[in-house]
Amino acid sequence: MSLTDKAEAYRPKIDLSAIEAAAEEYRDLIKRKEDLEEQLKAAGKEVEQMAMVTLPDLLDTVGIDHVGVPAKGNQAAFDVVMRPYYKAVIAASWDEQKKQDAFNALSSLNAGDLIRRTVTIFIPATRPDAPDLEARLVAMAGNVGLEATTDRTVPWNSLTSWLKERVEGGKQLPSLDTIGATVGRKATIKDRKA
Repeated sequence: MSLTDKAEAYRPKIDLSAIEAAAEEYRDLIKRKEDLEEQLKAAGKEVEQMAMVTLPDLLDTVGIDHVGVPAKGNQAAFDVVMRPYYKAVIAASWDEQKKQDAFNALSSLNAGDLIRRTVTIFIPATRPDAPDLEARLVAMAGNVGLEATTDRTVPWNSLTSWLKERVEGGKQLPSLDTIGATVGRKATIKDRKA
């Protein structure tokens, strides 16, 4: 027996069937999660239809605003009560003209004070005069009768990019918990092209 044959005899045999089975289970779990999310979305639409249209219409046909439902089997008795519902959103996704029309409508009804203008100024923390500049801007707003708030944030995508560069560069890191970070490995599924 040659040296190569002896080395081959000692090499462990790799059984990929367990890996393939786990990968298939992972794929099936992803599909199941997607299906459940779709079912949840559909159930939400059904609940909204029942609450906003079907039950109000049925109660209106008999001229009542509530109904009691007796217990059945192991289901407890309950009441359905109609209550006013209000919701208003000038969505950020609206085009500028639609938003402007909404603002004009509010202003014409003396509700212009509902409209907020937000000015965001990004001050790099490394700028030596950052604390002083922040204080001056807040004071300036107060001097003209405006309320100013300050906040310090780090965009998640910038922080993640920085973390990746540090890890891959072998550079010092703070505690991962301190910056809300996770570093690890994640399996993903990529469909093969035919």
